[in-house]
Amino acid sequence: MRAYCICLLFMALNGIAEAFAYGLANRKVLNSLQNLLIANSVLYLALVALLYNSMGVTGLIWANAINMAIRGIWSLKISLDSLNDPSPDGFHTSLFKILAGVATHKVFIALTCLGIFGTAIATKLLTIMNARLYPSYVDFVVQ
Repeated sequence: MRAYCICLLFMALNGIAEAFAYGLANRKVLNSLQNLLIANSVLYLALVALLYNSMGVTGLIWANAINMAIRGIWSLKISLDSLNDPSPDGFHTSLFKILAGVATHKVFIALTCLGIFGTAIATKLLTIMNARLYPSYVDFVVQ
């Protein structure tokens, strides 16, 4: 379960990074991303064979996590390179300007607060449920 939770983190980061890279994409960026996917597919197959033989099903999850991490890091690198190159019409932006615009948007602030509040409530409810279902375990952890 721990490996899968880590894999989910990498999947989420990869999704955001690839979406951002494809949003900035020109022909050069698309070619670079496609070459990455081809090379990474070969690496992924090798990782699956290696890690499955040594770790079983957990190895498949780790292979996927490594695959997602590589794709996400590469997409982020391409995105940052694209942001540093001015476009033909002279438009130039920075990642800081984009993040500042997103972070100050009302919807982003509201969803962030809702996420923090929802996580706090869910954590409290799970603690209460675990205390009722597994009282000896909770006493062991608390002490």
